[in-house]
Amino acid sequence: MRLVLGTALVVWLAATGRADVIIDVQDTIITAGTSTRVDVQIRSTAVDPLDFFQYRFQISGAATNVGTLRFADPQLDDEAIDPDYVFAFGTLGPTSTAENGPAFDEVFGTDLSLFGPVAVDATDRLFARLEVEHLLPGGVDPSLAAGDQFTISLVDADTALLADSFDPVSFVAFTGSSGVITAQAAAIPEAGSGLLLVVICLAGLAIYLRRAKQQPSA
Repeated sequence: MRLVLGTALVVWLAATGRADVIIDVQDTIITAGTSTRVDVQIRSTAVDPLDFFQYRFQISGAATNVGTLRFADPQLDDEAIDPDYVFAFGTLGPTSTAENGPAFDEVFGTDLSLFGPVAVDATDRLFARLEVEHLLPGGVDPSLAAGDQFTISLVDADTALLADSFDPVSFVAFTGSSGVITAQAAAIPEAGSGLLLVVICLAGLAIYLRRAKQQPSA
């Protein structure tokens, strides 16, 4: 099914030259050595029906990166609880699988609307929520990986949107927009905040000692 949809879609897009739907991976910041979630949004320059989709995303990164980024295995697949999910009002249930382990640099997912096609318009809706992990070599200080950058891109040849799940060639044209994932060092509390805490503690201690001194001895 996956190969048939992908191959037929490439042929159809080449014939039509249309691409109204935009699948947009959001730029995201990740703390080095931790995990986070990357939202993918969907919208259209027109109004397009959507009944079924399958997607594949892949991760790429520069050889100069200190750490590596991969899709978490397993994925949470909890998009349906978000009211902004494209199939929020009835879904078979989004499913996705990280692939190419142990690198897990690709993820493949699908979902189906339970109540027929939904209208995709200019409003940004949640299309997928991808869990990613930033991994560091053993013993490496996470601060050294600050600035690592990775790109998550849609693999067009293995992605398909259908206006009618009963019609395997009812393709909806789309374009994919990549997102950049940037690693940053863990936040360090500001010195001013720590100093304020010390002042508050000292003030509290002074009040306590003053009251203790003022109490008459037994």
